Amino acid sequence: MSAHTNLCTRGIRHLWLYVLAAALLMNVTVVKAGAVFYMTAESSSITATVRLPDRMVVGAEYQFTVPFPVHTSMSGRAQGTSQCLRPSEKLIKSWALAVPEIMDFRAAGNGPALRFRAAQGWEQAGRMQINGVAYLILWKPASQSDLSVLCSTFLSVYLNQYQNHSFGGHAAFTYEVTDPGKPGSGSVTLPAGNVPGFMYANMRREADVTEGELKAMVLSSPVFFEQNSLRTDFSWVTQQTCAVDSMEKRLDFGDMSALDFRGKEKQVSVTLSCRGGTQTQVRIDILSPSGSPLTDGVPLGLGVSADLTLDSPDITIPLDGEKTVTLTGRLKGNVTGGGTLDGSAIMRVNFL
Repeated sequence: MSAHTNLCTRGIRHLWLYVLAAALLMNVTVVKAGAVFYMTAESSSITATVRLPDRMVVGAEYQFTVPFPVHTSMSGRAQGTSQCLRPSEKLIKSWALAVPEIMDFRAAGNGPALRFRAAQGWEQAGRMQINGVAYLILWKPASQSDLSVLCSTFLSVYLNQYQNHSFGGHAAFTYEVTDPGKPGSGSVTLPAGNVPGFMYANMRREADVTEGELKAMVLSSPVFFEQNSLRTDFSWVTQQTCAVDSMEKRLDFGDMSALDFRGKEKQVSVTLSCRGGTQTQVRIDILSPSGSPLTDGVPLGLGVSADLTLDSPDITIPLDGEKTVTLTGRLKGNVTGGGTLDGSAIMRVNFL
């Protein structure tokens, strides 16, 4: 009986130690790291300005500017805990911008398509999805002077209350044109429909939370940016100019005998180019000098004529690019004597 009692006692002691160890492990994983706050805007009162490129061509730049610093009415929110580790110490200010990687206005009035290129004074912190849209997160590095109110003051005055808050410094970034869109003009106020706009995050943190830790929080939670949209009046003017490399093309067959002219061919290249606008369809008609269709080639005299053909009847000029086609002249007929062969035709180029 005594032996049996001792065995049970050892088993219970072992179970008690196991439970104690598990409780200690849980205590280690919930160490408090400091308070983080962010602000949500009452309305979209901040407006970004836009400078259009001189010409809407591939690679042209749109310049966006946000007139920070500004003061706007915002309500303080707590991310996680709303308790301060150090109530009597000032919070550190941090700011971020969410900018779409791509903005496509082709469905909104045949406008251009843009891709983010660079930002001035703001570093790229990473990428994230917000409402199904791919955004780049731009970060304004904090300095020693970027201090806010005491943590205790934020809790009593700003948390869940609308007050004026300042946001960051001057923000400028550029987008490059990847598709100029069709010729024409238009405008839209962002965000609008399927075209996303710019958003910002206005944050405060205790010194116990590092800047790197705050970045990780922001990149994993769209809540920092929600309700904080920048109003942007975006417009475009797309002009397209198309041209032929030369207004005159010559097919020179050289000297020939009456026996070897028939079927002789000469070729000349014709380069068509368009600047601005989207890809362009081209139709080329070969006409007589009077403008009527050619029915039996170009008459050259002495019983000889030339058939003119193009190697590519369906011509598409890529957006903001060029296309080269080949014009071929082929002699035919029955020579009635010696002399000079000479004739002309009109090549009418229609940019559709």
